[in-house]
Amino acid sequence: MELSVPVMIYAYWAFAFLVGFIFFKKDILSFSREFDTRRITLLVASLLIVALNAWVYSHSTSDGGRKLDIPTVLIFTVANGIAETFMFYAVFQIGTALTGRFTKNPWALFIPGFIFFMVYSGLIHGLFWINILLLIVGCVMDLTPALLILAPMLLPVAESYGLDPVYFGVVMVVNLCIGLITPPVGTVLYVGCGLSKISMGQITPPLLQFIAVMVVVLMLITYFPILITFIPNLVAK
Repeated sequence: MELSVPVMIYAYWAFAFLVGFIFFKKDILSFSREFDTRRITLLVASLLIVALNAWVYSHSTSDGGRKLDIPTVLIFTVANGIAETFMFYAVFQIGTALTGRFTKNPWALFIPGFIFFMVYSGLIHGLFWINILLLIVGCVMDLTPALLILAPMLLPVAESYGLDPVYFGVVMVVNLCIGLITPPVGTVLYVGCGLSKISMGQITPPLLQFIAVMVVVLMLITYFPILITFIPNLVAK
């Protein structure tokens, strides 16, 4: 028997609230008026997530031509914002707890927790895995054939998510452009090596910092589509 969308949403909220109770049991059962740094950080993060949810859901319910249902948006925003806060914090804690068995270094604890957070975020936001796919393809295939092969396959998927085709096209191009300077088949990298008369091994280490910045930019435009669609929307109006 296939579950309806509302039932799946309610089930996710129930599971997330249960997880939140487990991880925040001390805070829930022992109320204290003192707000330490941890509580303030969690409160601010929760408010930001709720605000972001409010913006996303209010726009997604009106941009598609559907009537904006204020009560539904408010309920969904608050409930989903709290649920995502609980789940994000839980998976982050799982990553740090597993690493804590081997080291107590703060950065070593933070990085696995952040990776767990990103992987979970990717599981509920399909674009994360599309980015991973495109980055891998970009490392072994040139930009033009990759676009010709993957665009017809991935565009229907993007449209089924309700994504703007212009936005998705820019994300695809940025993904594959990163591959142009990434070994082993970075065509621009080979051109640079030929012009500068240096080996691949010499040019790759200094490029890592630039690749890291490009990946950060990719994450920003992926999760904040307005960075791409702002100007096209102005022109369209």
